[in-house]
Amino acid sequence: MRNTRNTLLHLTAIALMLMAVPLPAAAQPEALSTIPSLDMLESGTVSAVFPGVLGDMVARLTPNVFPAVPARLDWSGHVIDSILVRSLKDTVLHILSFDATGLTMMDTTKLWKDGTWVNSTLDSIVYYKGRMKLRDYHRRWVGGDWVNVFRASFIYDASGKQIAYNYDFWDGQQWAYGSHYLVTYDLAGNVLSIVVERFVDFTWVSTWRLSGVYDAKGKQVQALLEMKLGDLWINLYRATFTFDDQGKQLGGLLEKWSGTAWSNSWRSSIGYNLLGLTATLVTEKWVTNQWTNVWRVNVGYDLLGNQLSVLGEKWLNGAWTDNWRFIFELDKAMRLMRETFSQWQGPGWVPADTYLLVADAGLDPQIYYGYSASCMFGTPGTVNDVRLPSEETSPAAYSLSQNYPNPFNPATTIRYSVPRQSHVTLEVFNTLGQSVVHLIDGDLEPGPHEIRFDARNLPSGVYFYRLRIGSVAQTMSMIVLR
Repeated sequence: MRNTRNTLLHLTAIALMLMAVPLPAAAQPEALSTIPSLDMLESGTVSAVFPGVLGDMVARLTPNVFPAVPARLDWSGHVIDSILVRSLKDTVLHILSFDATGLTMMDTTKLWKDGTWVNSTLDSIVYYKGRMKLRDYHRRWVGGDWVNVFRASFIYDASGKQIAYNYDFWDGQQWAYGSHYLVTYDLAGNVLSIVVERFVDFTWVSTWRLSGVYDAKGKQVQALLEMKLGDLWINLYRATFTFDDQGKQLGGLLEKWSGTAWSNSWRSSIGYNLLGLTATLVTEKWVTNQWTNVWRVNVGYDLLGNQLSVLGEKWLNGAWTDNWRFIFELDKAMRLMRETFSQWQGPGWVPADTYLLVADAGLDPQIYYGYSASCMFGTPGTVNDVRLPSEETSPAAYSLSQNYPNPFNPATTIRYSVPRQSHVTLEVFNTLGQSVVHLIDGDLEPGPHEIRFDARNLPSGVYFYRLRIGSVAQTMSMIVLR
């Protein structure tokens, strides 16, 4: 079972910043009061991933890059029952409660403080007609009790399409209106628009509108973000998407409205490997009437096509240089076990906080803030003990980097790090799973290492290199291109 959901979801979070609608990063919809800025794209982080309702808005208008999440129960009949999120500031444990069908009923977060877990927040969900979410309450632990903070309410039409959702906040005594979202669809079920309204002087006032345009095949070819000023809708940003004959997205163009005309701002292109999986995302910025490289994102897979890494590189002094990366560890059932984020601070990778997108078969896409998110699995309808994963096998301690250059001919460099003196093997496989080269097989000292791999005796194609340190293994892909 290929774990391509995380590939598309993480690339979407990045791609939407670089080729679609750059809404501001915010945990709550009130942050929509300011005009979004493209400068955030130059920060080099992926912290502009759209959390909460902002992500929901953009995802609804980008079905071509944001895939539908499959059934909540994965093939083994287990769901994620807890997620341990580590940040540079604190450690948070999310304990998830499900009903017998796998629907999330509660998400309780606890902070690790003074050697014990203490209550922090509580999200509880109410459903309508089975699987449709009706309300989501967010509460915070204050003075020994759960106190209301905000709530989300969802409204559906007769066919089950979500046509509106409201975000209200608790003023200390009662619920007060916050933001209101209205959704419209075409006859094919594609989202045509989402209008954001705010409650001002006892009336709802439109503030933002996000619109989509689709081709005859149902692919979204354009997205438009507008802001309401007085009685007029004012253009802000326009994104255009392109596809090949097979329906694969090739890239996108982001334009900014100058007041009289559209002008180039950013563009991106998506590349695929020989297995047909998303391999690269390159973004460029329009500077002094020409396109200039800014970012390149590389995705690594194992032999079965499961995503194992996302590497972000920045164009600097005429060359691509490592900047940030995500690492995904899978268990034997090919489920997401741990996701980590780090930044390159030569001579090695250093853990850094960002928004971590967790999307497994047993869990709707969720966003957590930190450098590490570890998933533990349980059975729906049962209470499971919380199991804390060992830091010893954290990618913060060992790592395998994407080879550079990639594709390559005839040689490339593979970087990796070892947490302690260990027996290390580094082996190269072809697409049939056959070992073609043993690069390393011996004891190594702790610290960063690199090795040059010469493939002049191998034919063109996709290859996989696997690093094994003790019982921990990590695999990535590379391409020999003559």
